[in-house]
Amino acid sequence: FDGTRAGWEFPEGTCAGYTGYPSDPERLGCEPVALDSLKPGGGEAAVKLSFSAAGIGGVRSQWEAVLWHNRLYVMVTQNQLADGSKRAFVSLLEYAEEELGVDHVIASLDKAHNNKNVIRNFLFLGFQPLSPGHEYFPSNPNVVSFLYTI
Repeated sequence: FDGTRAGWEFPEGTCAGYTGYPSDPERLGCEPVALDSLKPGGGEAAVKLSFSAAGIGGVRSQWEAVLWHNRLYVMVTQNQLADGSKRAFVSLLEYAEEELGVDHVIASLDKAHNNKNVIRNFLFLGFQPLSPGHEYFPSNPNVVSFLYTI
């Protein structure tokens, strides 16, 4: 993962670093973002991030997240942990720890679609259920959330 490209969508088969491809921000007139500017500094501003990673069999998963108060909030859809994308989610956790330096990751699922298998996957990865009154629980009452402490 790369902070300067975290929010970009990459079509299959693009080559990172080649001029004219989406991974060349200067050529597209975009300002590269230094990863240090994304690191939590206790500020009130939230930063929206988008991650894209390949799982088993090349299945790409897109993860939307918000970096706020040294925590990474990730909204997880029903299909994102299927078809080999668990490996991609583990990569997202590694990135949160090693590159962003966050203390916690909060993963949230829509209550209407919660699935026991998905919940088991979170528990297996070391997440703990969050109760609605917890200080890290998102303001959306329609989600089930889990806390991962790094």
